[in-house]
Amino acid sequence: MSTDDLGLEPATHHTLPMPEWGCALTVAHTSEGAWFSIRQVCLVLGIKSQSQVARLQEHAILRKLVRQMPMPTKERGMRPTWCIHQRGMGFWFGSIPLLNVRPNARERLIEFQEAAVDALSALLRGTLATRPVDERVAAVESRLDNLQAFARHLEGRVGRIEGVAFGPDEGEE
Repeated sequence: MSTDDLGLEPATHHTLPMPEWGCALTVAHTSEGAWFSIRQVCLVLGIKSQSQVARLQEHAILRKLVRQMPMPTKERGMRPTWCIHQRGMGFWFGSIPLLNVRPNARERLIEFQEAAVDALSALLRGTLATRPVDERVAAVESRLDNLQAFARHLEGRVGRIEGVAFGPDEGEE
């Protein structure tokens, strides 16, 4: 899945750390600005993302600031994800009826709004460092390669000490 598949311009993905929440949001940057995964934000708030996407699509103004974009996932690579433009974040947060939100999520919503405003402000001022997702993936892949090379080296050394050669176990192909 690429931005071309959805007829969109390419996006650069960054991580927006929110340490006070113990999370980081993935942000897609395009020439239009920053786009946030609605699902990620809803998970942090403890509210259902499907109902929020439906509400946003029904809203006369916010529907213009919501679209599907390819976003990186841990297990399945780039996947189409409902996102909201940075311009719509505050309006969206303000439109979530607090009476419909669980009491513990209600407090979190207000706290999250404050933290998101601060983090986005710092990001836009250039005082918050982010790391592109591609850099993180390359770093993890490099560490895995090093770990695999070390495991092969260790197997070879143990094999020489024991006087046996390691290969597939009996019955494995």
